[in-house]
Amino acid sequence: MDPKDQVQRRVWRTNRINALRAELQTLLDEEVQDLRGAEPLDHAALRAECARLKKQGGHGVIQAIKFYRSKTGLSLKEAKDAVDLIPV
Repeated sequence: MDPKDQVQRRVWRTNRINALRAELQTLLDEEVQDLRGAEPLDHAALRAECARLKKQGGHGVIQAIKFYRSKTGLSLKEAKDAVDLIPV
């Protein structure tokens, strides 16, 4: 296989994996909310706000994690893991 084709295939797989991670995170967030009996979240808006905060770097990432926790009620580790999966 041509090296250029290998790179393109690897990029495609990485993009697909990231899309699946985002979808899985949405499903997990919905499940957590159902279990806690909270109001449903606007996941697109939640991810968009976290991405905006993450773009600020350093302190913005911390703010994104705090924001995510405040909206989902997840633990610090769960919120950090979720925010880490949100693409910037």
